[in-house]
Amino acid sequence: MRSPAETQYVEGLAASIEARVRPALDAGAGPVAAALLAALALADELKRAEDELAEIKAALAERVAALRAAVS
Repeated sequence: MRSPAETQYVEGLAASIEARVRPALDAGAGPVAAALLAALALADELKRAEDELAEIKAALAERVAALRAAVS
């Protein structure tokens, strides 16, 4: 790690992964299955965030276009 901030960031990521893996392990899943379930959960979360961001960007572009038209 280059700085304490980076160390804290990586530790936060690790804690996030642990929080997703631990329930599957506690339910009896093996480590590989638990890791795959965590990966799927993270991929789903990422995809939903990307979709939401795309919607926000599209709405913003529409507002900017409307403002430009109003000013012109």
